[in-house]
Amino acid sequence: MQLDKLEFDLSELGLDAARKPVELPPLELKPAVPSKPADVAAMDFNFPVEPPTQSDPSVESPKPKVADFKFEFADVSQNQTEVREDLARLDEELRSFSDGGLDLSKLALDSPPGSGDAGADYIETKLDLAAAYLDMGDQVGAKGLLDDVLQEGDATQKKRADEMLKKLG
Repeated sequence: MQLDKLEFDLSELGLDAARKPVELPPLELKPAVPSKPADVAAMDFNFPVEPPTQSDPSVESPKPKVADFKFEFADVSQNQTEVREDLARLDEELRSFSDGGLDLSKLALDSPPGSGDAGADYIETKLDLAAAYLDMGDQVGAKGLLDDVLQEGDATQKKRADEMLKKLG
């Protein structure tokens, strides 16, 4: 998109005539006047407090009766048999899967396009970082990374790491 060819005529809006420079008064800086400390003795902290109301000790609150607590239990044994039947059915279905019903070995597990070998990229990053550490003079950091490359990298990466370690001495 080219913005060079765009032209705007804003004179019809009358913005230039309406805009007048505003003069502000000069800014005066005065030193801060310390405030007076609060007179704590003159403050009134006597708030009206009403004493708590006490209930009549002769009147006891009614205690719930055992009959008031109603617990309804479903037939637990019936639920257990249903669960056992469901588990048995599931177990049968899983066994039928392993009997050749599902063969995952034929699936192609290709990595997404552009991802490459993430492990190799990770090791390459370690090699690049080790080189940067060497350029900065951080031999300890570079050695740690190069040791990782020797353990995790492929043959060419290990060879490069070994060469860098030999330069370290």
